Order: sequence, then structure tokens, then C-alpha cells
Amino acid sequence: MKLQPIHEEAVFSRPRVLSSTSYRQIIVFASQIPRSGDRGPATLDCVLKFFASKARISYERERTTYNQLLSERINLCYPRPHGYAEWPPAKYRKAVGRGRATLLEDDPDSTIYVLLLQYIRNAQRLSACDVQANAHWLIKV
Repeated sequence: MKLQPIHEEAVFSRPRVLSSTSYRQIIVFASQIPRSGDRGPATLDCVLKFFASKARISYERERTTYNQLLSERINLCYPRPHGYAEWPPAKYRKAVGRGRATLLEDDPDSTIYVLLLQYIRNAQRLSACDVQANAHWLIKV
């Protein structure tokens, strides 16, 4: 199984910023993502992780890691990846909304790289987890 592109008709609303730096933003959204067949869109809370163009290497590494986790079916609790994309500035601005600091401050015409992840309420950062218990996995990746 590989990470798939985010559906072009996916709708993201009600953004809540979890983390923001000059090169990366992590924002929770309510989303509606079209599904194949006669089923209606899937409605779920999700996380969009945005990377500025200057952080493309970080984006590629993270995307590769999620692809590896999906293909090897590693039994570890992590936010399940649902997709990836490269967005033009207008699409990014529309999703994030007005009045927020954006990743476009330095380069307003740059591509924004996106990962769509499962939202896990009350999740802890890996740095807050028991790293010793997961050391075998951390070394593997």
C-alpha cells in the first residue's frame, strides 16, 4: 500500500493551528473527502501538515517514512497518513484562512507541500513517549 494523492475535490474547513514555524504548519481541519462509488464523502477531523518550499527535503523524508510504514504494516500507534499533495499558493491560502501567518511570507508564489494525516485527540509527541519501548522501531526507520 502506498500513500495516495489527496482528492482534488476534498474540502477542508474550521482550521485550528496546532503548531506553526516559518517552514512548517500543523493544522487540524474538519474535512469532507470524496470516496469512490455511490458512497457519500467521508467526513472526519484530520491534520494537514504544510511544508514551505524551502522544507521540501523534510516533506520528502516524512512522505517516504509514511510510505514505508504503510508498506511494512508496522504495528505502532501513529497518525495514519491519508494523502499528500503539492498546492499552489491560492489553494493553501483558502484552506488556512485569512488573518493567519502563512508559509508564503518569504516567497508568496511558492508551492506548498501537504501531508493529510489522521487526527488523534490527546496524542502525545514522540518526545513525550517512552522512547526505550519503541527504540527498535526508531532505529529501523
